[in-house]
Amino acid sequence: MKTALLLLSLLFATAPAGFAADQRNAPGRSQQEPLDETEFTLHRFTPQHVDTMALLRTLGSLYGRQLSFGDRSVQNLTMLNEDLLIYETAAQMERINLAILQLDRAVETPVEVKEPIKKPSVSADVMELSSFTPRYFAVHDFYGLADDLYGRNIRVDDDLHENMRMLSNNSIVLYEEKSKMAGLVHNLEILDKSHAPKEGEVQYLVVKEYHPKNLSANGLLRGMQSFQATVSDPTSQLGARANNITLVSESGVLILRDTQERVDAIWAALESLDKPAPQVMFTCYVVQGTTEENVIGVDAELHQQLMQVLPYKNFELKSIGLMRGAAVPGAKLQLDMESFDAALQYKLRMQVGAYDVKGGALNLEECRFSTFHQQQGNRDLFSTSTTVYRDEYAVLGVTGAVPLFLVVQIHPVKASK
Repeated sequence: MKTALLLLSLLFATAPAGFAADQRNAPGRSQQEPLDETEFTLHRFTPQHVDTMALLRTLGSLYGRQLSFGDRSVQNLTMLNEDLLIYETAAQMERINLAILQLDRAVETPVEVKEPIKKPSVSADVMELSSFTPRYFAVHDFYGLADDLYGRNIRVDDDLHENMRMLSNNSIVLYEEKSKMAGLVHNLEILDKSHAPKEGEVQYLVVKEYHPKNLSANGLLRGMQSFQATVSDPTSQLGARANNITLVSESGVLILRDTQERVDAIWAALESLDKPAPQVMFTCYVVQGTTEENVIGVDAELHQQLMQVLPYKNFELKSIGLMRGAAVPGAKLQLDMESFDAALQYKLRMQVGAYDVKGGALNLEECRFSTFHQQQGNRDLFSTSTTVYRDEYAVLGVTGAVPLFLVVQIHPVKASK
């Protein structure tokens, strides 16, 4: 079985790169035109020497394609239990059957693999640099499409170079043979113009200001990354480009500049994001187990819960703290609590992971508890990540020979109308 799988891997590695693409799209038929289902028949094959999944992956790389019949789209190669199902035309089945005969056989010795032939190298003297800035596309979208269509690797003096690279200034650097540069630029211009507004349907850009109400402008801008793009005014002779969402730092205002349709969509998304953050009140107790009688104790409910952890007779309240904070992912909260010992201070550091407003569950991505003593300095007691539920006494940790408990309770804060 191992040698059979090796054969599959070797055949896949040496298969011509363009062969699979040719099989997916039959010549003479457009990609959008529905196929005639009467030309296709279903075949079932049980491999004898190789793993079915490995055979499916290899055949999929060579002959796999999606069949569009108008009412539905299906894959031509699938599995049923340990069998391979093939739904194809008679002509294509001849090629697939021939491949199966070569792949599904016992192999005693590894197949001799020839060294791949290196692409011919060209001299740097025949290369030239240029640049292209799309006018109608966002540069990220344009680069991805252009690279798929016209991108290639060129061996220049035994070093491989990409013929297109994107820069951060909304332009694309071209590095191509001098004899082919004009053709590449021409193709890029045609591709860019395909996104231009039709004649008589010029979409003018509108400008609108958004003043944040609850969240910071920087936070909203980060949340709008999927809407951000570069735009150009089609009425401008120079075709100047700019970001469609910009921040005026001095005033905290977001400037929207895009078509009316996209500005409306961005505005709706901003209003959906710009809502008050849920607020939570934290009550934090530092409690120590003790056998002494005359101590400042805790209420009966908390006393009963602490006894389930360690059965001490009494529990002395060493410190208490209240803190209100925003329960939003990433929020960092810190609380310093004074002890009855003037030289000792308790420090609590928390970072919010998530908050379920309806269920009242607050996830703490990180929680660190430590002490600071004027003579002894800082001492880390423990760190953890956990979930605290509304109105419960959550014992986050117990530490020390004389056990010190950290207990946290959360209460949602209702927004005032």
